[in-house]
Amino acid sequence: MNKKLQWAILVFVLMLGTSFGVVLGIGDEVGAADNECFSGEDCGGAEACIFPLGSCGEDEQGGVCRPTGGRCPDVYDPVCGCNGATYPNSCYAVAAGVSIRYWDICDGATKK
Repeated sequence: MNKKLQWAILVFVLMLGTSFGVVLGIGDEVGAADNECFSGEDCGGAEACIFPLGSCGEDEQGGVCRPTGGRCPDVYDPVCGCNGATYPNSCYAVAAGVSIRYWDICDGATKK
């Protein structure tokens, strides 16, 4: 692979990595968000209530309504969804409307 193509791929992957923070709401003060939620019913039709990493809505922390669907990069950085399924990366989990329990393959989980 030539050097220019390698650099272009690296820049693209780094840009996608920074966009994951936007998709997941990393750095957002959830309580200050206009799109705060406590269940999927609080969000619009094409949105899901995405909770902070590890929360899964099992505590009193609210989440943030995020759009579902869309395209995701083919970067393998597995996450365990709150539904017990393993997703290829955080984008795929959020696109499916699933919050992330932890960063890794789920123990005994199905793969999405």
